Amino acid sequence: MHSRLGARAIAVVAASTLTLAGVATAASAEESSATLSLSPATVLTLPAGDGVRDSAKVTVTTDAATVVTAYVRAVGGTTPLETLAPVTIADPLTLGELTVDVAPLPAGSYELVATPAGGSPVVTPITVGSGDPLHVALKLSASKIYTWSKATPTSTTATVSATDETGLAVPFTGDVAATVGGATAKVSVASTTGTAAKATIAASKLAAGSGGVTATLVGPSGEQHTSAKAALSVVSTAVTGVTLGASITALYPLKDSYHDAVTLTVTPKTTTGTTFASTGSVKITRNGTTVKSWTLTSSKKWTGTWDGRVGGKVVPGTYTATVSLKGPEGVVRTASKKLTVGYTAIKSVALTSSLGTVFPVADGYRDSVALTVTPTTTTGTVLPTTGTVKISYGGKTVKSWSVKTSKKWQTTWYGLNGGKVVPGTYTISVSLKGPEGSTRTAKTYVTVSGKKLVTTTKKVTYNANEAVTRYKAYDSGPYGTCVKNYFTAGDFLCDSYSAYYDDVLALVAKGSVTVPTEVVNGQQFGGASVKVTANWYYLYGEVVWCYDTVEFGCARGGAANEGLQSLGALKLPATSKTVHITLGMGEYAYASASKFTFTYTYKKLV
Repeated sequence: MHSRLGARAIAVVAASTLTLAGVATAASAEESSATLSLSPATVLTLPAGDGVRDSAKVTVTTDAATVVTAYVRAVGGTTPLETLAPVTIADPLTLGELTVDVAPLPAGSYELVATPAGGSPVVTPITVGSGDPLHVALKLSASKIYTWSKATPTSTTATVSATDETGLAVPFTGDVAATVGGATAKVSVASTTGTAAKATIAASKLAAGSGGVTATLVGPSGEQHTSAKAALSVVSTAVTGVTLGASITALYPLKDSYHDAVTLTVTPKTTTGTTFASTGSVKITRNGTTVKSWTLTSSKKWTGTWDGRVGGKVVPGTYTATVSLKGPEGVVRTASKKLTVGYTAIKSVALTSSLGTVFPVADGYRDSVALTVTPTTTTGTVLPTTGTVKISYGGKTVKSWSVKTSKKWQTTWYGLNGGKVVPGTYTISVSLKGPEGSTRTAKTYVTVSGKKLVTTTKKVTYNANEAVTRYKAYDSGPYGTCVKNYFTAGDFLCDSYSAYYDDVLALVAKGSVTVPTEVVNGQQFGGASVKVTANWYYLYGEVVWCYDTVEFGCARGGAANEGLQSLGALKLPATSKTVHITLGMGEYAYASASKFTFTYTYKKLV
């Protein structure tokens, strides 16, 4: 009985020996039946002949010597689309290799079927890519480039790659197009191996602005495929604007630490937001003539100081500070600021007096006059000054004071000339000068009067029925009444009945007199008063009376007594023109008066 293992081993060795000898042999069906396994196939990519994945290698492993036949079919199909050359494997320890060519196959999915002699077929999938650049990728080395040759960078590199539907890189041809600022630049790009290709886009071919870059590629099908747009900015190196600031606009170059100098500040605005070489200047001009200038060499923020002087001197007037600045590209940008230069000086002076007429006699009435000097300065600040205030009369100085500051100045003059009252019109004048500028003057006039206030009196007597002219009874009739000339000519007699309409008063009589004009005029001096004296001829029952400067007022009042009676002095405020008398009577009373005397006390100038 033979060993099966030994016989099989001999057959394999024999087949191997024959293969090496180049002699073909046929294995018996029983002894040469083999089992195959196939490695995964690499992806094939169209078109054929471009050197990129034109064929795929599949490794065959067997457990016995055999001859392998193979073909490519559609997935699940039976018809061979490509038949491969048979592969003989004499030694199971040796790997076989099947080669699939892409040429006969359109893009798609397939199966490679390999069958050992006398054995069962095995299948492995095959994928064929179209080779079309369906997915285009574009990446820029810089998203911002500059048109100025000395800026960095002045170009950007576009890196372009493409894959087909299999996700593998494929060869391509096409161009990269950049459109920025209304200008378009195109650069050809190609890859024969599927590796990424590069294209350089120069800022000089575009215009300043914002835009984008795309790559449009063509593959075997002839169809175009475009990448997503990559943002690209092209920036010019230019000054887009400039501002000119001034720490002050009004200069007073006295060197007293108040607005002695101005600090000018130039603040450029640029396209890049960075500092770069620029050309420009800052000039200060007056009436078209440049009095001061500085040179600018950069777009960096700049400051400069001007002392407000021209040739070392203060020249008042209006000046213009102007900045002009240009970058390597773009246009000149300008800005200006008005400045004024002035003297530190007295601008004006006002002189006022509290009175137009002074009465120096020491009687308490306008014995002195207040003099006020109010300067204004060019700076609005307090300045040291030289100046005087003078009082003159008849061409001679009566009194004078020094004024050493521009603060508001006041003094009092008592109207005396050499210690005496000398009536007449006096001239008050002021002259004032600041550290610079001209002398300012002002004047006013004050009259000195020799008059003085004296107190005088005036008596005015009225018939009683001239001072009391009206009445009203409060009884039920009414029955109460007042009659004129009852006992004597000029008197009145009032008699009352019940207080029907009032709890107390049965009758009220009243009247008024006019204050003499000279008394009214004298009220302005203060101390004016009036004392009213009544001559009561007959009284019976309850009778009261009063007088005041207002109707129905009772500033002075009391019970009436027969004979001459006064209730005291009544003050007369300024402009008091009337004195009112009021008479009040209880029930069943009588009152008769013949005269009322008004004694006025007042002041007047004499």
